[in-house]
Amino acid sequence: MPRCKYTPELEAAICRLARAGDTLTAIAARPELPDRATLYRWMKRRPDFAERYEEACAGRSRVLRRHRSHPGESPLPALVYSAATVELICSHLLAGYGMSDIARMPGMPPRPTLWLWLRRHPEFRHQYEAACQVRDEVLADEVLAIADNCPGDVVSVAAARLQMAVRRWRLGTLTLVGRPAGLDAG
Repeated sequence: MPRCKYTPELEAAICRLARAGDTLTAIAARPELPDRATLYRWMKRRPDFAERYEEACAGRSRVLRRHRSHPGESPLPALVYSAATVELICSHLLAGYGMSDIARMPGMPPRPTLWLWLRRHPEFRHQYEAACQVRDEVLADEVLAIADNCPGDVVSVAAARLQMAVRRWRLGTLTLVGRPAGLDAG
């Protein structure tokens, strides 16, 4: 919606999206909301709107600033720490996903939020470490199973080596890369 008339309802929607972590560019990209030029014009002409928008931006967590929804999608759900979310995250870890993979899944918090939760919630960290340990053992077991079940012909051995190399690489990236300072690589 390029230019439109200011309404309190539009302001409320814009501020709600800003509080949820959407940038001004992301908000303006939504077809049901005004474009950037209109938003800037409103802020210039309506200091009260500019002030409420700035308060909404200040109220959001710094880790939520990364925009993850696309124009036309509904706003992201509230990212609230809960036992159900932890259980879902750990089930994804057990399925072989890393934190980056999980953070890209619909409805999951962004990766910085996950790391923040690990630091702030010892029970989550304990479950996370246990899930990672099981996941890593499963990948290691897969490497052994591939080696043990390889028929021995040249083509099969080459394919098995590639499969094992990929799993060893994945195991290394899951346990070493992307883990913020203060979290062990175990």
